[in-house]
Amino acid sequence: MTLDKSCLKILSVLYESETTEQEIAAMIDWKDLSQPNKYIQYLLGNGLIQQVLRDATPDGEGGYKDNTGTAYYQITVHGKAEFENLCGRRIEKALDLAASLFPL
Repeated sequence: MTLDKSCLKILSVLYESETTEQEIAAMIDWKDLSQPNKYIQYLLGNGLIQQVLRDATPDGEGGYKDNTGTAYYQITVHGKAEFENLCGRRIEKALDLAASLFPL
């Protein structure tokens, strides 16, 4: 899998601020949150985003009790750099197209 339209949509939202799992699910039509999502798994696996739990209850063993807290996603430094690189390439392509359509 590569960075496709849905992955870029997630990155663009997370670039602005962290977002809850439910908000991302609604954005990409992720119906069953108990099942992994291919876009989220790709972004997590490549270190572009990370999951953070807020208000979760510790289980005393270094983890958290199930179904406690709210899952948020954040973009990582690597994710921000990749997103900025992709946006920069889009701008360059647009400028090249404009230059070819309207030469000086």
